[in-house]
Amino acid sequence: MELRSGRRVRRSPPPRRARSRRGPSGGADDRLSTLPDDMLLLVLARLRCARSAARTGILSRRWRGLWTCLPDLTFRDVAPIKIEAVLARLASSPTVPATLDIDIHPTHCADGARLACLLDAVVMFSPRELRISYQFDSDMEAVDLHPPCFPRATSLEIHWGANICFTPLPSGEFSALERLSLGGASVIGIDTLITRCPCLRMLTVIMPTSGIKVHSVSLQTLDVFSDEEVCISSIDIVTPKLKQLELIFDTDTDLSVSISAPMVEEVMWSRGFTETTLLFGFWLLGHMALMPAYRFGDGYYWREEDTRSVHVLYLVISSTDQLEFDLDMAHEVEFAQEMKKLPVINFSVLKLLIETHGHVFGALVQRLLGLDQICAVMKRLLVTASSILTSMPGRLSL
Repeated sequence: MELRSGRRVRRSPPPRRARSRRGPSGGADDRLSTLPDDMLLLVLARLRCARSAARTGILSRRWRGLWTCLPDLTFRDVAPIKIEAVLARLASSPTVPATLDIDIHPTHCADGARLACLLDAVVMFSPRELRISYQFDSDMEAVDLHPPCFPRATSLEIHWGANICFTPLPSGEFSALERLSLGGASVIGIDTLITRCPCLRMLTVIMPTSGIKVHSVSLQTLDVFSDEEVCISSIDIVTPKLKQLELIFDTDTDLSVSISAPMVEEVMWSRGFTETTLLFGFWLLGHMALMPAYRFGDGYYWREEDTRSVHVLYLVISSTDQLEFDLDMAHEVEFAQEMKKLPVINFSVLKLLIETHGHVFGALVQRLLGLDQICAVMKRLLVTASSILTSMPGRLSL
């Protein structure tokens, strides 16, 4: 049998037919061990843990070492030093599993030196797909991660409780990397990393900094989420081959946007305002989103076959009577200028969620419909008005 990693495993000869015998306890013989290797590997894969798979060797000699032929190795609640030993053992083999999944539990206290040794072992192991996560308890010291280059990896997923630093990258490239997903307390030097990934097609990252900068000639899917405690001040994206873009972030009115993505087809833009933003008169703009119809959820408003081509502009607006604040501290926004900051203006549906608190909102809607950016493309208007506060201005839950 050939595994996904390209390795071939031995096939056991068909078991001989023998008379049924009874063991000392009166049970039948171990027929499970007489199965072919490919079927036993399916059993081991169901364990989803390399340590549990290795322990099956106590059942009989037939099982010993078979776990090393698994195409995917998963380590859960295993000390980093033990993972190193396993990887060192397998790295000397002419073929290694294609996927490595490591989850370091908080009970295994690991300092920076130990984690650095683990990463060195991973590099020697050279997997095609790597997933590594480390979440520590609040009373433990945070350990920064300085990933080395993984020249053979096509997929890299890192979830870290502390900083992920790509600024001091060694020489070389992530020459085969196509999919990258990063989540940490802080991702430092992501723009430096992107320049080392000539084949990168998919990027998902949580941005903890005030600026979003992504320049890539190969990227096709980009998902960026800002930390909820960070106010994004600038967006700089240059991606000539990008087809799907998702940006979820919080910002004030002083947002600088420069996006060059001429081939983009699907956009998810969710912008929450961190300050009191006056739209028209006493109306507040709490949230501004642009999304495909299928992400919006109200499928009964359009035909199913149109849900990916139809985009919805969604505005959350409320009257100032619903909030206690000083009007002198509010920031008045020019809505036409904010519309120009959208990545694309190809929406055909305008959805308004208006929290009126008893105010008449006809003049507000009429003024919005009078804007050239809206009346030129809008084909359908959906309005939900409520006198009760249903959602405070801020990040939209999607």
